[in-house]
Amino acid sequence: MEADVVLKMKGICMEFPGVKALEDVGFTLKKGEIRALMGENGAGKSTLIKCLTGVNKFQKGEIFLDGQQIVNKDTMDAQNKGISTVYQEVNLCPNLSVAENLYIGREPLTKIGTVNRKEMNKRAATLMKELDLDVDVTRNLEEYSLALQQMIAIARAVDMDSKVLILDEPTSSLDENEVEKLFTMMRNLKAKGVAIIFVTHFLEQVYAVCDGITVLRNGTLVGEYEIADGLSKDDCIAYPSDILEEGMSTTTNIEDAMDTDNIDMQPLDDSSFSEDSLPDTADTEGVSEYEMSDDGTVVDDPEAVDDSIVDDSSSDETYTDESMDMTDGSSDSGEILDDNLMPVEEDTEEAQ
Repeated sequence: MEADVVLKMKGICMEFPGVKALEDVGFTLKKGEIRALMGENGAGKSTLIKCLTGVNKFQKGEIFLDGQQIVNKDTMDAQNKGISTVYQEVNLCPNLSVAENLYIGREPLTKIGTVNRKEMNKRAATLMKELDLDVDVTRNLEEYSLALQQMIAIARAVDMDSKVLILDEPTSSLDENEVEKLFTMMRNLKAKGVAIIFVTHFLEQVYAVCDGITVLRNGTLVGEYEIADGLSKDDCIAYPSDILEEGMSTTTNIEDAMDTDNIDMQPLDDSSFSEDSLPDTADTEGVSEYEMSDDGTVVDDPEAVDDSIVDDSSSDETYTDESMDMTDGSSDSGEILDDNLMPVEEDTEEAQ
């Protein structure tokens, strides 16, 4: 294993009753790297994160942290090993102060066992200064914007000596200025050697802050790509003609990789189309120059259509239905007529 690799997941398989959520998925994260984890809803991103943090018990695979194989029993076990998660919804206590939220469950104590609030506020203020956050730690969390609450949650994770920080859709409810503040904080953490997994759907944000991209689709690994290797935004959204077999292909279609319908979106050849090749649908008063044959094929010549399928409103055809006994008066014989029923052939001898 490479010396700068802090986290490596190999061959992760996870099944729920009747559903294979992950199939042989791998993930690699280096120290001081920000890596985007991308994929459509249902691709397996959240499941992979839960396998890493001990929420899900995966059936197969291995997880290595700093070269040592680990198994996280729960989220607390993962935190103790240096893996912290900040979710899309801030899971802190808005009615408590910033300092209390930062150290809840691990408050500094006095000699007699009570909470040392003076020491707690001092530590919290120092942490905010290190992360360049202008926050009064004695004020309640609810007095700050959602963006600052996200950053305070990240600060709490960082203060627990996190080696790996997972940010699950942190920008989904932030405006542009708040997103930029969050990215500044992420870059500062990167400079300190913290490895960050950035779960997002926004491609523009990926290129603003990330070093690499890992793409999942339908519970499988599509690939891991380095932006420094020339993976441009145009390469990500372009529809490739093929995927190269050797090395990392910058033509790999990440948008198509996230398409759960797996639809072939090859560019269309405009030369194969012309105005003359399309039916005229603008004429709503006349009859279309195209007719449909009995087997569903379109024919250019209306006279080539079988006369048996042409509706002749002037013809007095006889219809029957065992469940009905009524006439519409259009038949001299008084037999049952219904435009929605199949015609019944008349006996030739009786007609004569």
